Amino acid sequence: MRNSHRGTDLVAPGVVLLDKAVGDSSFAALAAVKRAFGTGKVGHTGTLDPFADGLLVTLVAQATRCARYLTGLDKTYVAEVRFGEETDSCDRTGEVVTTAPVPDGDRVLAVLPAFTGEISQVPPAYSAIHVNGRRAYELARSGEEVRLSARTVVVHELTCISIGHASAVLRVRCSAGTYVRSLARDIGRAAGSAAHLTGLRRTAVGPFLADEAWSAGDLQAAALIPLADALQRVGVRRIDVDGEVAARMRNGARVLAEGCGGGTAGTVVACHGDSAVATGQWRDDVFVYHVVFPLPGDDHG
Repeated sequence: MRNSHRGTDLVAPGVVLLDKAVGDSSFAALAAVKRAFGTGKVGHTGTLDPFADGLLVTLVAQATRCARYLTGLDKTYVAEVRFGEETDSCDRTGEVVTTAPVPDGDRVLAVLPAFTGEISQVPPAYSAIHVNGRRAYELARSGEEVRLSARTVVVHELTCISIGHASAVLRVRCSAGTYVRSLARDIGRAAGSAAHLTGLRRTAVGPFLADEAWSAGDLQAAALIPLADALQRVGVRRIDVDGEVAARMRNGARVLAEGCGGGTAGTVVACHGDSAVATGQWRDDVFVYHVVFPLPGDDHG
């Protein structure tokens, strides 16, 4: 499965669902995928903090060019929240900046409905958001004051799995861009206390589940979901084309809808046999290209 050819990539484009371990950075997790599949072309659709674990959707080989179809998906988490202390990072890795009495469980449950639906939240200072050309966490680590603007996010579901003295386990399904660390902080404040995350596991990204993910040490060829199959799971329609049309598409030539699988609505992934050829959409029955995929090993890919 390893590729020793410079300038070529023998790996077919696809998606690997990785179960990132606690303590690993998302960058380190990508390194495991690169080693397993012998390619330097690997990306992801949304980071996980080192203290968190769970599903990291990774894109392999030419699939890295398809992030646009996967980055806006809703995400689901199981979050462990501790009350009584707020930290500067809003998680257990930070320094305590506020202490407050621990609220009773009924008070915590009473404030949760206010955090469902469309809400406004201020991201943590320790985040990857750019501020004047630098990451916010870089500024915070250097001791500079970081002021981030509130942003609107959507929390589709917020339920309490369990609650005890000074802690709660919550299930959160939210829009892309939501900071669960900020959510824990704000729930603590709303309950008249303080709070931070002590644990976070991402259990789903759109239709992709952590239950079907692979650990870094177990990665093998079977972990690669063919690109067309992965795109179909997020609503990109598959059309099958013959060899002549596939060759035209790979050269970026003009292709008409007639004879290309029928239907001209929405984004499609064109396939020839088991290979993804191109993604795009129809405009006036002419194919408008988004991405073209060379055959694995093609020097022009």
